[in-house]
Amino acid sequence: MKHILLLAAGSLSLAIALVLIVNESPRDDTDPFNGRSGMRLYADARTGCQYLGAPGGGITPRLDAHGKQICEGRRS
Repeated sequence: MKHILLLAAGSLSLAIALVLIVNESPRDDTDPFNGRSGMRLYADARTGCQYLGAPGGGITPRLDAHGKQICEGRRS
């Protein structure tokens, strides 16, 4: 009986660890509240300008509501 309880506790611990690993995927502000957008957010370290990367390749500047590229904390 003791072996069965240890096996069950080990299996439960493994299941919990797997759920935590899967749910801890990095999220960013391109994602909707209930999932992932499939896009990656990139920022230029020197300029602070943001870019969106699409699955399969390619990037494009991230634009605000006025059509201007989002650049936070521009550095010269």
